[in-house]
Amino acid sequence: MRRSLFLVSILSAALALPLMFLGCGSDSSTAPEDNGTSPRPYIKDGKPGYVYRFAGIIDAGGHGIGAGGPEGLPPEETALYWPQDVAFDPAGMVYILDWNNHRVLDLDSDGTINILIGGRFGDAPDGIADQIGLNHPTGLTFDPDGYLILSAWHNSILKRMDMDSGEIWTICGIDSEVSNRNYNGDDQLASGAYLDLPVNVACDSRGNLIIGDQGNMLIRMIDKNNVIHDICGHPPIVVDLTPENVNAYAQWCQTPDIVKNTLKI
Repeated sequence: MRRSLFLVSILSAALALPLMFLGCGSDSSTAPEDNGTSPRPYIKDGKPGYVYRFAGIIDAGGHGIGAGGPEGLPPEETALYWPQDVAFDPAGMVYILDWNNHRVLDLDSDGTINILIGGRFGDAPDGIADQIGLNHPTGLTFDPDGYLILSAWHNSILKRMDMDSGEIWTICGIDSEVSNRNYNGDDQLASGAYLDLPVNVACDSRGNLIIGDQGNMLIRMIDKNNVIHDICGHPPIVVDLTPENVNAYAQWCQTPDIVKNTLKI
């Protein structure tokens, strides 16, 4: 009987823990959707129900050490800083979202961890994935066509990456000089819609992208026609953003007896 594997990534305000595997079931271990014919350098054999360190550095006391560090190292020598998410591509290879290092890592066929996206703090323009900046990305998934979808949390945008060319581009969210955290309605093309801290993204069985739009208190969906819809939650009131109302809004947000997030700029 094949043993299932679950990936556990732990985000703690007090301690950055390494990425671990939690094995469940019995004897042999394979990756999700693995047919057992291709080697997976991240698979560990061991006792069912035990946790094994896959990536990250621990100290003499067995505690995870949150840190930045170079790429090109084996997983157990690669420093992580609050790993936030993991994903498998259609071939079963693993990708790690290293939240506080502002990067996405992949495991190469030679068994080393390397930077796939980001690696430095900053804006997230379109371009070559490992040359852009990120600001605390939080979610990873793959769509049915094999593109990697990334929710760039503090950038308030959703990115799509071509795994063959290495190019990455924004598919939802707007980079504004005043504020990229906003809401401007639904039932429009995703490329023209604002997001406010998209915390995660998933792909349903029909290929729709489901987004946790955290700051807007909404669950949203981008359909196959690239139209965005609000599917759960009460949408904020839409307010035209002008330089004149920015200060007034900021002052309004600091009023303790007013419920926040009912008005967006």
